[in-house]
Formats: sequence, structure tokens, C-alpha cells
Amino acid sequence: VADAVDRRQIGRIRSVEDKDRINELLSEFGASFQLGDITPQYVGGQASSTFDIVIKNHRVAVGDPADPRGQPRFGCTLSSGDRSTLALAFFLAQLEQDPSYKDAVVIFDDPFTSQDRFRRTRTQQLISDKARDCKQIVVMSHDPHFLKLIWDNHESASTRTLQISRMRRDEATIAEWDIEAATRSGYAQDYFDLQAYVHRSQGQPKDVARKIRPVLEGYLRVRFPAEFPEGQWLGQLIDKIRSAPVGSPLESMHGQPLQELANINDFSKSFHHETNPSGYDTAVLNEDELTNFCEKTIRYIGGF
Repeated sequence: VADAVDRRQIGRIRSVEDKDRINELLSEFGASFQLGDITPQYVGGQASSTFDIVIKNHRVAVGDPADPRGQPRFGCTLSSGDRSTLALAFFLAQLEQDPSYKDAVVIFDDPFTSQDRFRRTRTQQLISDKARDCKQIVVMSHDPHFLKLIWDNHESASTRTLQISRMRRDEATIAEWDIEAATRSGYAQDYFDLQAYVHRSQGQPKDVARKIRPVLEGYLRVRFPAEFPEGQWLGQLIDKIRSAPVGSPLESMHGQPLQELANINDFSKSFHHETNPSGYDTAVLNEDELTNFCEKTIRYIGGF
């Protein structure tokens, strides 16, 4: 699906039914515009039509790049997200009118572009509906989280996830892609990176060392969301636990849990700019020590 509707697409509206279905889809996407009047024409003996769009009761013609500057037309009236939505509505309406579409292999090329969350969800739902009707659906996108929405709504046995990876300037390869790993939250991904270092020695040591602190910060914010707002680093959270009064939810963290947390923080803070601005990039790292503190971190949050 292209990210704009141009003059090559105008001739595809051949009936009032096409227009009505496109407007129905635009309403489902929550678009603030509709197609207006369609005008039949027979250029070169072929039946086609032209149309305009209606935005808040104002009609805007398709226009042409050669039109005078300032004259309203699609290109300067609709946002990129609106143009993408209109193009997708065109495509879906045409697909549904194709008598052989249930036997077709349908390709959606970046159907979600510059759209808000509601439109993203509705786009996923419509593509999923078509996947149940058509022989096969192929969806290509740069947005892994959009693809994850589609993945979550289909049986994994009948769905494949592949990734095109650039090898050299003019070469690429297609390989299996772990969509679950690619769409984990930052907290979850950092946690699994610590596990991979401990169990399989995977990862760059300093990169792994820098993930210890975010994992603990994420864990504490999940456990005590009302006590630990975003924007505070681990040392500040430790200070807050240490000064927590009797009866506070943080009181349970006193004693050994607090000491263990402080020990891990003392190790990890050497590798962060905020806590070691002059030497974080040159701090000496012992890999056995790193493994030990990764294990401590995983145990602390209940991973062992």
C-alpha cells in the first residue's frame, strides 16, 4: 500500500458502491474526512472517475503538483497518516471487489505508516480478517510492534516471521526472525541479556554491565510503582528505601535486601556516565566479577 493516493489511483473508483465502502473503511479508521462526489469519465475509452474529499464540510480536489502554491489539494491538506489511511482504504475496497481474492496471495507493504494507536489496531484487525479469507497474506513492515499485533492474533503453526537482513551494499538475505525477542520491553530484553551472558557468555561485557542497573530499576518500579517514579536512578531509589519510615511499603526492603542492592549498585555505577562521568568508558571490568553480579541481579529479582 503506497503512503499517498495519486492520479494513477483515481480510476479505480468505478461505482458508488466502491465509494461507499471506502468511506465506511475511513470511518472505521476514525478518519476526519470522507470521499465526496465522484465524476465518471472515459479518457482513452476506459471507464474511470475523479473525486474529491470532504474535510469538515469543505471540499478539496485531488489537485496536481503544478497547481499554484497555496491552493488546497491532497498533497498539502492530508497528513502522511491520513494519506496512508486513504491508500489502505482504497486497497481494501478494491481487494473485496475482486471475485478471485479468496484464492489470492495478498501483500501489504508497510500498511501502517504515521498512524495513531487506534488506526494501527484497526489496520491489524482488518488485515487479520483478510488473512482468514485469502489463501495467504504477506505483511511487510519496519514496525516490529505492529507485526507483533498480527502475530498475536494468529496460530503460530500457520504463521511465519522472517527478516530481510542486509549483507553487503547490494546483497540481502531472508532468515527466520524471533518476533517475541524483538518486541520485548527494554526491561525484559535487558533481563534476558543478563541471562544470556551468565549461561552462554553472550554479549559485550561492558554493555552487559550497563544493563544491570536498568534491570534493577525496572524491577523496583514494577514492585513499588507508587514509590519509585520514572527519572530516578538506582542510587536514589536505594536512598529512598534506606530512609523509609516504619510502616512504609519499603520497610520490607531493609536489612539484607537493601545491603545486597547497595552492593550491586556499587559495582554497576562505575560503568554509567551519571555516576562516573570521567571514567565510565575506561573502567576496568573483570568478566568473572561481572558474571557474579549478573547472577546476583537475577537472584535478587527472583530469576533463579
